[in-house]
Amino acid sequence: MAGKKLKKKKYDIEKPFTGVPNKLMNNEVWKKLSPYAETCYWAIKKKYNGKNWNNLSLTYKEMKHKMSNATFSKAMLELVAYGFLKVVRWGHLYGKCSIYALYNKWNDISHVPERLSRIEITLHRLEKIKRIPTGKGQRNQRKIINKKKDAQKRRLLRFLRLRLFEGKEFQEDKW
Repeated sequence: MAGKKLKKKKYDIEKPFTGVPNKLMNNEVWKKLSPYAETCYWAIKKKYNGKNWNNLSLTYKEMKHKMSNATFSKAMLELVAYGFLKVVRWGHLYGKCSIYALYNKWNDISHVPERLSRIEITLHRLEKIKRIPTGKGQRNQRKIINKKKDAQKRRLLRFLRLRLFEGKEFQEDKW
């Protein structure tokens, strides 16, 4: 009996695996995210395979069983604003979806409380921009108004990216 070798058990780890870094979970920025934004983050992180960090998408259809379209939009804007995701390509409601890249600027933001407060103000401004439903009558005018409102949202997000994340000056007159 003394000469018997014990067999090692093989542990079968499912791949791919999405780990949670302690640095992320203990960060102030992570604690400010809504539960819906966290859900969207893990859903998009689940799609990451080690190579496609700048080619990730998450659509309304994929998340419709967990949240409404409006909540999904707010959650994704929150992730972009706080530096968890970067928009590679803007999508449209019908047609192409938005493409996101994983972005680690949330770590830089957490050390500067002024940036956090500025981001919260900008997110509040983003929430105030509401689209008008395009129904019967004056449909073209409503489409034009919605395009302008979408442009306002993009402008605010670009402001966040340039001014808060990259430290560049944002020039309003270019718009």
